[in-house]
Amino acid sequence: MLRELTLIDHNYQFPWTVEWSNCLRLSPSSLFCTMNYSRADPQRITDLCRAIVVRLCDKSLETITLENWFGLAPIQMDAIRPLFSLSRLRCVRIAHLCTLSLSDDDLLELATSWPLLEVLSLNYFVETKAPRPTLKGFCQLLQHCPHLQKLTIVIDATDSEWIDIARPCVRNHLMDYLCLGNSLLDDRKRVASILLAILPSLKELDTAREWAKLAHRFQSQNCWEEVNYHLGELRKGRDSDRRHAQEVLQPVV
Repeated sequence: MLRELTLIDHNYQFPWTVEWSNCLRLSPSSLFCTMNYSRADPQRITDLCRAIVVRLCDKSLETITLENWFGLAPIQMDAIRPLFSLSRLRCVRIAHLCTLSLSDDDLLELATSWPLLEVLSLNYFVETKAPRPTLKGFCQLLQHCPHLQKLTIVIDATDSEWIDIARPCVRNHLMDYLCLGNSLLDDRKRVASILLAILPSLKELDTAREWAKLAHRFQSQNCWEEVNYHLGELRKGRDSDRRHAQEVLQPVV
């Protein structure tokens, strides 16, 4: 069985490449595809996703990485929806392919389609007025993908009043990496408290410094640096409280 397949697509030759792979009856568990398109085109991304499902990797694929270093295409969820039929996916990385705009409903559909996800890298940034999932969608993703360990996604974290920090609706003890790119937020300390309650194993956020050099779209980076500071302070307080509780419970000799 073929484990890994790497394809480099020049000048939109991917459909032909997939036909060739299909003739060889290749069924890789891992697919890595680099597209050298001088013009980012959402339709090409849609065609690529359909070709992967129909011609190449219907049942075997567990890991998929798609990237295009010549430009990130601004796309909607429909462009990658063909991949939702690949229910065995454990790792999906498309953040170097596109700037994906999606809603809470889109994210829920993604989560229910890929329940085995361990790694999900969707996007580092989206345009200011583009739709993005809220904390509700973020929590739904964690509920339906309980094995998630690493996540890169842009969200809107400004509406958080409905979350009970003492009793959050979901907890994920596995996640040790989170990058929220140019996500929106307001109350830094409250967002840090929410993240610590939902993701107790998370030590800090990746604030995507390397992407901040690309454009002004990362004006929110300093805000997330502040969240990291509060996250560290809250963790210290939590760990101190735990040590104190253990000392109190120890029997007196």
